[in-house]
Amino acid sequence: MNSHAELLKLLIPPVSYERNGLVLSAELEAIGGALDDFQDLVNVLQRELEAVAKLF
Repeated sequence: MNSHAELLKLLIPPVSYERNGLVLSAELEAIGGALDDFQDLVNVLQRELEAVAKLF
């Protein structure tokens, strides 16, 4: 699966910005990394909730 940074880069119109430009790329990597971390947290919470739900 693509990282969120890669997906964010695909949303940038190629005629507007240089997707791989140093500053933009660094910003998208930082935002994408935060989204990846959040997705990991959501996955952990989902597994925990599913485990608790099985108890009832």
